[in-house]
Amino acid sequence: MATVIRNTGVNVVALATAHNSVKAQIGAGAHFHLDACERTFSSASATDLPTLIARVNEIAGILDFHMGDTLSHKVADPTDIAADGVIGAAIDLASAITSINASKAAYNVHVASTTYHYNADATNNCATADATDQASADTLANAMVTKVTAHMADAPSGASIRVIAM
Repeated sequence: MATVIRNTGVNVVALATAHNSVKAQIGAGAHFHLDACERTFSSASATDLPTLIARVNEIAGILDFHMGDTLSHKVADPTDIAADGVIGAAIDLASAITSINASKAAYNVHVASTTYHYNADATNNCATADATDQASADTLANAMVTKVTAHMADAPSGASIRVIAM
């Protein structure tokens, strides 16, 4: 998980760049990522429509961040960005089903890639059936959180540095 620091001086970015460069030279070893994702899930398990919508939208948002995270990956994954950027936020059952199925498809392509990862992740692909109704959407959304959490956490110890604006 990256250490986040504010850009408070002229040398902060140079220091962070040098530190992150050394980490990249050392490499990820047997891990998928160079750094664990600093985003985590906080939504309740999907058990009804409101919790499903919240969880599906959170999954799409976290996948968007994770797939674009160049501290974790070799390069950002611009082709597999999660569903919310394409179909908009889920607002009802139909859009939640569309979003979670699209997120699962994008995620499974993402984890298998060695273009983005230091090693392909065959352990955390999501094999849960696509959603077709409320019950199957709840099941898939909850399974995705489990798989995505495990995937994003796989990295060697030692944080990268993410510089943010003041």
